[in-house]
Amino acid sequence: MIVPKVTLGKWRQEIAEWCPSIRCLTFYGGKEDRQAKVAQLLQAQFDVVLTTFEMILRETNELRKLRYEFLVLDEA
Repeated sequence: MIVPKVTLGKWRQEIAEWCPSIRCLTFYGGKEDRQAKVAQLLQAQFDVVLTTFEMILRETNELRKLRYEFLVLDEA
């Protein structure tokens, strides 16, 4: 899911509330945080990747390695 930064927390909360069995990886943060999460991405330890437009631009090469089935885009 690609969402605006201001709605990232709300989306994470809604996923946890409505779909508690879904493993949601919030891909956001500083460079060190993102590096740690890249390892999780490559190990496929998630059902949903929740990120922002800015992170897509910064981490295009890493996010491109994944196989996606759906893309949800919140344009807010």
